[in-house]
Amino acid sequence: MPPAYFSIFEKLGYCNNSSCVEKIVDEYLKSIINTSTRIDVSELSKTNNQVKFAFTDDDEEEMDEKEFFNFYKFTEALVEKIIQNEIDVDLIVYDLEEKLGKSHPIVIFLKQIIDE
Repeated sequence: MPPAYFSIFEKLGYCNNSSCVEKIVDEYLKSIINTSTRIDVSELSKTNNQVKFAFTDDDEEEMDEKEFFNFYKFTEALVEKIIQNEIDVDLIVYDLEEKLGKSHPIVIFLKQIIDE
């Protein structure tokens, strides 16, 4: 598992297997559920103090195969947890768009899977 002081999404870059990615999904869901129970979902963008990780075109060029795989595995594990635990998909999509940007691979993968 990557160092604890990294953000949830920074940790993804250090994962070497699916179980590591699944632990990060669990950590992400705990953080989003804790946040949403303390505040109204509509207030998330106003009170969200976490660092945003916008995905730029430069990042797309630098993304390697491992990182792409981790983004996909993260999305896959996230969808599994959303279905198993009946979590509000709109809340997750909104939060990820706020933190990562609408063009981040995780957001794109999630929207594609939801549409299917």
